[in-house]
This record gives sequence, structure tokens and C-alpha cells, in this order.
Amino acid sequence: MTTIWRTISAMLTALGLVGVSCAQVIQSEVPIQARGLDIIESLGAQVPLDAMVTLLDDSKVRLGDFFDGPDAPDRGKPTILLLVYYDCPVACPAMLGNLNRAFNGIDDWTIGEQYNVLAISFDPTNTRDQAEQYAMLYRSGYEKNADAPDTVARGYQFLRASGDTSRAIADSVGFGFRYLPEVDEYAHATGFVVLTPQGTVSRYFYGFDYPARQVRLALLDASEGRIGRSFGDRLLLYCFTYDPNSNSYTLAAMRVMRVGGVFMIVLVGGLIAVLKIGERVARARAASRRSGVPQALPAGVQA
Repeated sequence: MTTIWRTISAMLTALGLVGVSCAQVIQSEVPIQARGLDIIESLGAQVPLDAMVTLLDDSKVRLGDFFDGPDAPDRGKPTILLLVYYDCPVACPAMLGNLNRAFNGIDDWTIGEQYNVLAISFDPTNTRDQAEQYAMLYRSGYEKNADAPDTVARGYQFLRASGDTSRAIADSVGFGFRYLPEVDEYAHATGFVVLTPQGTVSRYFYGFDYPARQVRLALLDASEGRIGRSFGDRLLLYCFTYDPNSNSYTLAAMRVMRVGGVFMIVLVGGLIAVLKIGERVARARAASRRSGVPQALPAGVQA
């Protein structure tokens, strides 16, 4: 038992050192321009309904045209709002791909009927062709698109906006992004916002993991105007970091290792506690057999 204890202690120490060293390496790689960005939750905040956004056909509409208004009080639907840019190398495609998997897991609701999805580019240089490519790719990845393409197209929108407009929309929901001219990319937060049919913030999802059931419940809450707690951890450059060799953002395997290391520390810590209790129980029982006098066992342990 002592040998096992020493071995596990060594593993625990090693994992802790890995976590610390990874944090130091990753922090040194992240450029100063990309630090300090985050999603600042603004539950109950109103998106700017007068903001003008551009559709795939280059026509412009008010953002409010997707939500309830005085002229159409029942027009709005619970809405997933994503702030992306259409030439993002990794993070935005990962978010949309994982979201499509969640959408495909929501059998009883259809995009364009029960809820909408609005992706808005915060890069004013993004073109109609880029928006169309995103629309074609992610609409086709939504299984119900095959049966109701017109309905899905109305609800699954890929929009563009001017720099000032996209900044105003992002600020209204607390979404942080920053252009990095030295690499011609954007540093930005990862996640999306769930809006009510009136265009107010109901909930946030962070990171890249969006279970279909949680998305469905968030949309249901938003449809009834409820404000709820957010899902997921706040992630900014958490799985992606600046690579000075390629001058771009790439998946940071060491950061992922750090997350795994923290999990292993918790797991091994629990195992240590169980083994320690088992060791004490064994000693107490052995002493009892030798002396013939019952020995007190650890609290909560039965003989």
C-alpha cells in the first residue's frame, strides 16, 4: 500500500508540474494584442434593432426585422446569435459545425419555424461570396434543410455589417473581438448568445461543446422570455493560441493537456482518498484480530 501511495503521489506531482509549465508556455505565446478579450454577460440586454445588416442578396434590412416589433408583434422567434467572420481559420467553423450537430439533435423544432439562427460577420471586408459559401456549407449540414430548404433559408441567416454596426451589436451582448493586422486575423471569444423573440439576451453558451438537449432547453426558455444561467466555461484562446512560427492561431495541444491534467489531478486525488481509507480499515481490522478487542473504524466505514 505504501508503494502504491508513493507512486500515485509522484503521478500527482508530475501532473501538477505539467499544468504549471503548460500555462507558462502558452501565456508566453499569446500576443499582447489578443489578451483581455472576453464575453461580458449582459443578460436582459437589448440588441440594437435599428442596426442595418446585409443579406446574401446584398439587400439591407434592420436587425429588428427578425424580432417582434410594433407592426409585427408575433414575428420574432427565439434566436441563436453568432458573431463570427467568414474567413476564420479554425474557431468559427468549429463552432458552426458543432452547432449543426446540436441542431440535428433537436428533432421537434426546425430552424425557420420554431427558432432562428443569425450568424453576423464582424469583419467588414467579408464578401457576399464568403457569406454564400458559409450559408451553403452549414445549411447543407443541417439535416432538415433537405426537406424544407426555403424555411431553413429564412431562419438560418448569414449576414454582414459595417464595422461600426457589427461593433455595436457585439457590444450590446458583451462579445469581445479585436483585429490583429500583423497576421490579418481576429482574436475573439468563442460561444454564442440565445435571444428572446424580442431580441433581448436570454443565455450564453461558451466554448465548442453544445449538447442538443441544453440548446433545446435554452431556446424554450428564450421563447418564454426567461433569463437563465449560461452553459459552458468562458473560453478565449483557450484551445487556440498564437503560433509565432506560422504567424497564425493554431490548436494549442499543450493547453488541452493542461485541461486533461487538471481532470487527472482530481481523479487521482479521489483515488488517493479511497486508498488511504482502505489502508486505515485494513490496519484496524488486523489489530482487532491480533488483540481480540474491536478497534474503532474510520467514520462512515462498517465492519
